[in-house]
Amino acid sequence: MTETVQSGSQQRMVRSRSNYDPAPLAEKAGSGGSGRSLRFAYADPPYYGLAAKFYGHLHTEAADYDKLETHAALIAKLCAEYDGWAMSLHTPTLRDILPLCPPDVRVMAWVKPFASFKPGVGVAYAWEPLIVRGGRRRTREQFTVRDWCACNITLRRGFTGAKPEGVIEWLLEVLNVEREDVFDDLFHGSGAVSRAVANYFARPQLGLSVGGGGAEQAGDEDLWTNEGEAPNTEISSQRP
Repeated sequence: MTETVQSGSQQRMVRSRSNYDPAPLAEKAGSGGSGRSLRFAYADPPYYGLAAKFYGHLHTEAADYDKLETHAALIAKLCAEYDGWAMSLHTPTLRDILPLCPPDVRVMAWVKPFASFKPGVGVAYAWEPLIVRGGRRRTREQFTVRDWCACNITLRRGFTGAKPEGVIEWLLEVLNVEREDVFDDLFHGSGAVSRAVANYFARPQLGLSVGGGGAEQAGDEDLWTNEGEAPNTEISSQRP
């Protein structure tokens, strides 16, 4: 089924949320906990309305992401193929993108203590929403993760929109990604996401607070140790 969505001066035919299976893959399999590997993805597409402006010189298909139906197709892919996923967007288009999602998603926030102030904008855009769905069910023994992360923007990355490592670490905590899982970086860009995931799982101890507002500090007895093992998490960089 399709529905007409009004956005600005244009009408677009987009996929209705009723087409989505309401249960993430982990729930359909009967277990969201540990014991089997899960598939996760992070999508950081060119932002709706800004794609051609910022990325048209890099990708011939960039302008496709100025079409709402392209984002609808991306969300359908994420829901169909992954146990858990997160997608970045910017605040002006949250009203356009969120209705394309199934009703069980959550909107989380990357808060920017240091952000870029733009001339003529009296109230700065100092946070970005992330839409999150699914993930591995947390156990009672695991610490609680906040639904927001405070982390400064990146500087001198050479790629517009590159996310800081702290944001990716926080997302790994939110989705409860484990060492044996598959984590797909759907929009490779600068390669920062894959490096952040590799660094996260290469650490000798996990479970500490990340991103300034990620997870509660774990006690010594709650720390995960890998005794110097190389990370087994499969990281792939692919475009949808």
